[in-house]
Amino acid sequence: MILDIPIIVIGHLNKNNRIYGDFSVEKIISDYKCKGTALYGEFGQPESMEVAADNVSHMILNLYISGDFLYALIEVLKTDSGNKLSNLLKEGLFYFGTRCTGIIVDNNVDVTSFITIDAIPINEIAFDFPVTFEEI
Repeated sequence: MILDIPIIVIGHLNKNNRIYGDFSVEKIISDYKCKGTALYGEFGQPESMEVAADNVSHMILNLYISGDFLYALIEVLKTDSGNKLSNLLKEGLFYFGTRCTGIIVDNNVDVTSFITIDAIPINEIAFDFPVTFEEI
């Protein structure tokens, strides 16, 4: 299953009281392109900056900007964690969020390093916009 889904609202205060401006979003896209074609994400919200192979649920195929959003093209994988994600997709009980390092000053995020995008169950954290996606 391949999804086309918004990840970040650009230039607006999100539910975590953070603002991701153009520079941070461009840094995320640039870091993504430097990582090559196989970038995997995990199910849940890991605290590690390393992606754990036993928790991989999806692969990020592309990142792009459209309007005020950073979108991701994501393929849900046939792994144990990917199956958990597939089940939540049917119920809309998840969102995708970036895993980055950076500095926050006056709510503005300055991303210093993009790690990946994770699939996070909604009960773990608030999301910024209705969870909608287009299955491709």
